Amino acid sequence: MRNSQSACQHCHDRKRKCVYDADAAACLSCRALGRPCLARSRKRMGRPPVLQTIQGEHGLFTILRNDEGQTPIETGGMDAETSRNYVPEVMSTVSSRHSTVSLPNRSQSQPPTPKTKKAEKMRSVRGTKDLGYRAVIPANPSNVLFRVPRFAEISSIFHTTEAFFRLHRHFMLGTGFSEQFRRSVMLTLHHSPDAVTNAYAVTVAMLRSQRGSPLPVGGHGSAVNVDLASYCLATLTHRLKSVTRFQDAAVAGMLGQLMMIYDSMMQGSRIQIIIRGTLLGIKSWIPALLEEPDMVSMCLPFMLMDTVKCLIHRQVPVFRLPDTKGHLVDRYVGLMAPLLTLLYDLCVCSHRCKHKSAPKIPELNQDDPFHDIELGIASWQPTTTADVIQAHGHEDANFMLAQARLYRSAALLIIHRLRYPLGSEDAPARGIADSILDELRGLTLLSADGPTGLALDFPLLVAMLERTDCGKEVNLAFIPLRFRLQHKLQETVDFVDHVQDAYADGYQGLWIDLVKEGMLGSFVA
Repeated sequence: MRNSQSACQHCHDRKRKCVYDADAAACLSCRALGRPCLARSRKRMGRPPVLQTIQGEHGLFTILRNDEGQTPIETGGMDAETSRNYVPEVMSTVSSRHSTVSLPNRSQSQPPTPKTKKAEKMRSVRGTKDLGYRAVIPANPSNVLFRVPRFAEISSIFHTTEAFFRLHRHFMLGTGFSEQFRRSVMLTLHHSPDAVTNAYAVTVAMLRSQRGSPLPVGGHGSAVNVDLASYCLATLTHRLKSVTRFQDAAVAGMLGQLMMIYDSMMQGSRIQIIIRGTLLGIKSWIPALLEEPDMVSMCLPFMLMDTVKCLIHRQVPVFRLPDTKGHLVDRYVGLMAPLLTLLYDLCVCSHRCKHKSAPKIPELNQDDPFHDIELGIASWQPTTTADVIQAHGHEDANFMLAQARLYRSAALLIIHRLRYPLGSEDAPARGIADSILDELRGLTLLSADGPTGLALDFPLLVAMLERTDCGKEVNLAFIPLRFRLQHKLQETVDFVDHVQDAYADGYQGLWIDLVKEGMLGSFVA
């Protein structure tokens, strides 16, 4: 007779003692019931594994279907109703100078963290395999407390080239950047769909609310969900504290830009905090981002804004672009990557001079600390290549050349005013200001429905301080081309008036030293 440990399946399921007669093939219970006596199948003992949704610090990611017609991957326990709230999108690829590969499938387990940054970058960007699946965009955020209207419409922005360009045209120099920037956004969306979609939702709602929507900001039925916006800012802060991979830096850069746009239309009190905080959070990953053409837009726009802010505040920017990165072409910075390096050096020199006890206006027998930097900026000439013209066209290339010339002239004018205050040596300064305003007048004729991300606030400001009336006329002509409203742009004009009043009251210092007390708003290039 068998022992009780060899119980049949029927007795084991009912927790009964299983008794066999000698040499009997069936136990007494099964024989009495007239049913076959089957041996119990061996199973893993202990707590069974539980399938969980892949949702961590990088958001929720699931796979809905396989383009190849293969068996779909498990959707992480979501029911059919939840799955219908998601919209599929083709997985984008990273175009590298060495190869073209797709981002890793987030439903797979992650390999161990590499020892070096180089190894991590190779794993994150190049060391992956394209499985042919489609990444998903959530139609609603996972937290029901933060649901906002029109998420289906938000998702359509990523799927159609026309809708994407219509939303992002204020932040691009030309139409030729649209598809590359769309790839950049899709890559960040693939890595963190919830966070990026939430940030887009509040930013798009704010853009529409500020441009004619009758709905108020905040409250029931609002076009802008302020709770969701606060949640997005908290998400950005959390991510900036935990950037450990290439994709983390890309997502943080995208979230920072979206929340900067939102805040610039809301109150504008946190613009510089967002810009510098984002750059500081991803600083160690900026060289890796600059190596990927599709990821350049995740950091270069903030580097330009930070450099401009530091120029007029006499501070030091977060990051100095290496001299070897002169080949970079960006949707917002254009051809100015080499100039950014020179402007960084100018910021450092200005910062040092500000904190020295030496006179701010050098005499003829004193060394000029700005001499070498001025020669470098004056000798720099923006150039285009055949590849740039082929990729973006002659019209976009001309816009990029004009932008670069304007920033070079503005930098030379800043250097002049770091030597002499307004009212002293005005003839050379007004000559530079006139050339800036002449070039700006030609750009005011651009179509208001086309790409208008020229980032020309800085050249216009320094020229307006020399030629106030003409500068204000050009500023008014640019209003239809900007994404910010007129009352936000009035802050720059108010600062110019503040400087003029200060000199009229006997101020004899540099106008740049009046920025801290006179520029109430946050300046955005």
